Amino acid sequence: MRSVAVRASLVLTGISFAAVLTGCRSDPAARSEHPSQKATQSAVSYPEPRTIAPRGVPRLHALLINGGDRAERNYLSHYLHVRELTDLLLARGVARKNIVVFASDGTDPAPDLAVLDERRERHFELIEGTGVGKLLRPEVQLIDSRLDGLDHRPATHAALRAWFENEAAQLEPGSVLLLYVTDHGTRNANDLRNNSLLLWGESLDVAELRGLLRYVPAGVRTVMLMSQCFSGSFGNVLFDGEALDGSVCGFFSSPADRFAYGCYPENRGKDNIGYSFEFLDALRSLGSFHRAYERVVLTDGTPDVPNRTSDQYLDVLLRGHAGAYGLSYDELADSLLEHAFLDEAFYGPTFARIDELAATFGATAPRTLSELHDRMRTLPPLRDELRAYAQRWDAALNALRDVNLNRFLEAHTDWSDLLRPQDLDGLAPEALPELRRAMLRELARFTADNPDVSRRLRSLRAMERSAKAAAYRMEVRIAVALRIRDMLARVAGQVFLESYGTPAHRAAYEALRQCEELELAGPAGASERRRRAPSFPPLDEELRLAATVRPGWLGIQYQPVEGIVRTGLGVQEGAVAVTAVEPGSPAAVADLRVGDVVLGPPGDHFRESRQIREWVMSSIVGQQRELEILRDGATFVATVRIAAPPEHAR
Repeated sequence: MRSVAVRASLVLTGISFAAVLTGCRSDPAARSEHPSQKATQSAVSYPEPRTIAPRGVPRLHALLINGGDRAERNYLSHYLHVRELTDLLLARGVARKNIVVFASDGTDPAPDLAVLDERRERHFELIEGTGVGKLLRPEVQLIDSRLDGLDHRPATHAALRAWFENEAAQLEPGSVLLLYVTDHGTRNANDLRNNSLLLWGESLDVAELRGLLRYVPAGVRTVMLMSQCFSGSFGNVLFDGEALDGSVCGFFSSPADRFAYGCYPENRGKDNIGYSFEFLDALRSLGSFHRAYERVVLTDGTPDVPNRTSDQYLDVLLRGHAGAYGLSYDELADSLLEHAFLDEAFYGPTFARIDELAATFGATAPRTLSELHDRMRTLPPLRDELRAYAQRWDAALNALRDVNLNRFLEAHTDWSDLLRPQDLDGLAPEALPELRRAMLRELARFTADNPDVSRRLRSLRAMERSAKAAAYRMEVRIAVALRIRDMLARVAGQVFLESYGTPAHRAAYEALRQCEELELAGPAGASERRRRAPSFPPLDEELRLAATVRPGWLGIQYQPVEGIVRTGLGVQEGAVAVTAVEPGSPAAVADLRVGDVVLGPPGDHFRESRQIREWVMSSIVGQQRELEILRDGATFVATVRIAAPPEHAR
C-alpha cells in the first residue's frame, strides 16, 4: 500500500489530513495555489502505479436474462444482445453447455418478440406526423423468438430458482458465473437500493437476486453485466452488511436513478447503439471486462452513465465518512482531490482519461466536483430549451405536412377514398407496403410541383432536426459530466482509502477490483462496428448553434377566422383573430389588440391555417417585419420586432 507516500505528500501541502477529515479549514491564503502547481515542488518519490494480476482463465458459465415483460415490450435489440454475447462467448471457447438463456417465454411457440421493419419508403417524411402517416406507418410485428442451439428457458421466477437451486449449486470452486441482463428495469421510488428488472410477466428485485446468489457455492466468482434502466441499483447485492470478499461484482449501464439508452424494436443492423452493443463490441476485441468498461466510458456517444461495483464501494465510503466529519460529499471529495495532484505517477492516468473524455465531447475538464457542479447547472436548462425548440419546429412542420397532404387528397379524390381508415383496416398486411409506396410516389410529384411548399418543408425539417440533434447532444453532455464526476469521485475515494481507510476497507476494494478483472480466453475478434467516439463541438459553439434554431416569438394567442365570418370579411384562409396579447411582447409593443385580424405580410397574405406560426418562428430574432392588420373595417401595417421566446412560452 502507498499510505506512507501519500501521507508525506499531504504534509508537504501544509494541510493536515486529520484537519480535512474533521472539517477544520486551513487559511485560504495558504491554499490559493492550485495543488497541481505545488506538486512540482515535492521531492517525494512515488512507486509505479499498482497493477492487478489477472486470475488466469477460469471455467466460465454464463447465465443470460432477457425477461422482456411481454411480447409488445420484448424488443429486438434485447434479442440481438443475447445473440451477440452468445456468439462472442462461443468464439472465445466457452462451452455451449455452459450457456443458459432465460428469455421471454422460453421455447413456447406463441409470439413473444416485437420487431419493426424500420426501412422507410422514400418520401415517407412527407406524411410523418400526420393522420395518414400514422395509418400507413409500418406496424410492429409480434413473432416467436427462437434461440436455436442454446439452452433456452422461460424468464420466470420458478425457472430461475430451479437453476440456482440445482445447477448453480453444482458449480465448481474456481469457476466464474457471468450473469448478463438485457432487459427493462423499473425504479423503486421508495428505495433506489432495491430496483427491479422485468422477467416474463414478473419482476426480480435486488433483494430477490441477492437471495438467489446465495445458492452459488463459495469459491465461485459472479460477475454481473447489466444493461437495463436503473441497473446500478443491483450493485447493492453486495452492500447488505456482509463482508465484501470479491465473490460478486458487476458493471452497469446506468445509475440507480437514471434510464438506460437503447431499447427499441427496430432492427438497426450495423447501426445498433447503446451500452450493451458498445460493451460487447469492446469485449470482442479486448477480451477484458475491465478494459471494455474503460473504453465504453470514454467512447459511448449515448446518454448512458456506466458504473461498476468498485467505484460504488468508494462512493459508499465517502458518503458515510463525509457526514461523520461534518462535511458535504463534495467538500470531502474536493479536499482529497487536491492531494491527488501530488501523486502524478498514480493518479495522472485517470486525469488524462478525464481530459480525453472531456475533449471528445466538447468540454473542458474540471478538477473538482464543485467546479463540475457549477458547469452542470447550465446543461439541463439548455437541454430543455432545445427540446422545446425541437417540439415547436416539429409542430410547425406537421402543420405544413397536413396542409400539403390535404391539398393532394383534394386533387386526387381516388387516394382520398383509398386512405379511409375503415378501408385500410380491412387491407391485407402484405398489400399495405405497395399501397404506401404508390401513394408516396404521387405525393412526392405533387409536392415537387409546388416549389414554395417544397422549400418550406425542407427548411422546417432542417430546423427540427438541428434542434433535436442539439438537444440530444446536450443530453449526452450531461451524461459525460456525470461520468467525469464518477471518475473524480473514484480518485477521491482512492486517496481516502490509501490514507485513512482501514485494512478491511482496502481489502474489500482490492477484492472488488480483482473480481472485475475478468478475462476471456481465446483469440481476439475484430470490432464489428469500428465506431469511434463522436466528436462534439465545443460548448460555446453549441450555444451559437442553439441560437440558430431558436424560433421567433410574437406574443399573441389567436384563432382562425372561419366560415361565414371569413367570407364576410373577404379575407384568406390563413387570417387569424387575436384573442390575447401578452404584456411586453413584440405584439404589445406594436399595439396589436384583441379583436384584430392578422392578414399576413403586405401583398402576401397567409393562405393556410396556422401559417402565421411558421412565419413567426422562421423570422430572425431581432428582425423587424411587417404585418397587415384588419381593425374595425380598416387595414393598416404594423411593424413588429421578433423576439426570442421567453421561458414560459417555450
